[in-house]
Amino acid sequence: MTPARFLNILLGVLLVGSLVSVIYAATPNPGHPWIETGDGVFQVAGPTALRTFTFPDATSTVVTSASFAQGDLLYGSAASTTAQLAKNTSATRYVSNTGASNSPAWAQVDLTNGVTGTLPGVNGGSGSAFFQIAGPTALRTFTFPDATSTVLTDNADVTLAQGGTNATLTASNGGIFYSTASAGAILSGTATAGQILLSGASDAPSWSTATYPATAGTSRNLLQSNGTNFVSTAPDSMTGVITRSYNATGASTTFSLTSNTTFRVGTFSVPANITVNQISILPGAINTNSTGGLKICIYNDTGTTKVIDQTTAQPTASTILTTVVSSPATLTPGNYYIAVGCVTAACSALTVTAFTSTAIAFENGATVPAGKRRYEGTTVMTAGTCNSTLPTITGAISSTVNARLDN
Repeated sequence: MTPARFLNILLGVLLVGSLVSVIYAATPNPGHPWIETGDGVFQVAGPTALRTFTFPDATSTVVTSASFAQGDLLYGSAASTTAQLAKNTSATRYVSNTGASNSPAWAQVDLTNGVTGTLPGVNGGSGSAFFQIAGPTALRTFTFPDATSTVLTDNADVTLAQGGTNATLTASNGGIFYSTASAGAILSGTATAGQILLSGASDAPSWSTATYPATAGTSRNLLQSNGTNFVSTAPDSMTGVITRSYNATGASTTFSLTSNTTFRVGTFSVPANITVNQISILPGAINTNSTGGLKICIYNDTGTTKVIDQTTAQPTASTILTTVVSSPATLTPGNYYIAVGCVTAACSALTVTAFTSTAIAFENGATVPAGKRRYEGTTVMTAGTCNSTLPTITGAISSTVNARLDN
């Protein structure tokens, strides 16, 4: 062996020995600490047994771990790296972006997504920090008008213009509500029954001193004072009325009935109530050929209503003819017309006692006011009957029969 070859073999042995000393640590198997392996910089901690860690077959950067606390968030930073947003220790916070390229941040929870302070009406709020609702214990619906308006409360009296009374009122049992010049008011009830309300002109109304009956009483009764109160009282009445002509002279005369269509008519007055049950007249001379009874009818002062319609028996000359009224009627104070005629056509020269009257043109003659009835005269009826309304009167004096109306 030549010296040169020996030298090469010796160098090779030394090189292999050096490699073995690098690869294999001094500590024997089963393993060696990482600090004794490699370059003394890279170290692995954690595994307590053989573990396999798979690395990509490419040059790459190893991702390392960071320290996180509960509630921290990760986000992408502007440097295209992962950044950490530390938790917020206050409640009711949310993550809000602070700009297109800025880092996120914690923000206070707000229903308007950015509006802070009092929630305005356009966002469903009250627009006031001093508005609060109390009372409902479940979902309730309060309907408001679709217009700007003022909500009425019990904080102040509701004005008259708002439909209120503009006053704080105390109820009074049986009281009457009225208005002053500026507010509503209540007239207290009265302990005395049957009083009526009296106007106070521009002042408050008042209750009357006197009392009034609760019912009207009998038909045609009148309200009359007894010196203290008012009572329902029957009107003054009469037991008899004479159909004296409106312008009688006091003397008597007769008129003649010659047909059953031409009736004698005259007006008379009734000063007080009278219920007519009986009518009496005095016939004069009667033609012996005249037969049949008489029709005696009474109309109201306008002639529009027939109050009594009575047929008599055959009259006897110069003998009072008294007839019981088949349908008694009450005549109240006022003027009435009495009409007398024959029932049959066989009525010839039958005379009846009448009041002598005078001729007054504007009452019974040519100058009676237009459209008004004459006070006395003749009228044409349907044969032997009294029409339901009084026909036109043709003027003739001394045509009011002298009749007595009795109760």
